[in-house]
Amino acid sequence: MGRASAQELLSTCPPEVAAGIERQTFPHGAHLVEMGQRGGRVYLLLEGAATVSTVGESGAAMVLSIYRAGDLVGEAEVVDDLPAMGQVAALGECRVAAMSRETFLRWLKADERFARFVVGGLSRKLYDFSDKAVTNITTPLRHRLALLVAEAPGGVLRLDKEIVAAQLGTSVRSLNRTIKELVQEGRLRYRAGVLSLVQRGE
Repeated sequence: MGRASAQELLSTCPPEVAAGIERQTFPHGAHLVEMGQRGGRVYLLLEGAATVSTVGESGAAMVLSIYRAGDLVGEAEVVDDLPAMGQVAALGECRVAAMSRETFLRWLKADERFARFVVGGLSRKLYDFSDKAVTNITTPLRHRLALLVAEAPGGVLRLDKEIVAAQLGTSVRSLNRTIKELVQEGRLRYRAGVLSLVQRGE
């Protein structure tokens, strides 16, 4: 059985849960979760994306992950009333299904399918964070950048340099230098703020 979609879960959730769910739209840059926040809401992303970031010792923001449609935001913190370890902000406009801690826990208890969805999502996030930590330690910046472009839809990455630099754990200056090197080597193409892979034979 595959992982249920957000829309499928919402269409089959118990009536007492549905009554406590509110649709919201966040503009680009709006904060869904503040770092250190307690008792926040839980969001199920329906459309768009959101960045998860933290602040390093230097004061610079570092993007830890990007949440996309179908991901939950804030679920880990509300289960045990923990402070949020990162800030979550809308990346472009995003639409969500928002709920209180009480509504989330009620849904978790009443719907086994939703409970599996939550556990599966947390497991995937843990894997992704661990994989990224190992990659950042063991893989040179140039290879991490090429991999990021390769994993983008169609091998095309629309570049917001501040976000990409933070996601790769580097500075914009180092990112610019690496892009220049990879373009000169013929591995990447950079035009009008878009990075793409150069296919063999081009």
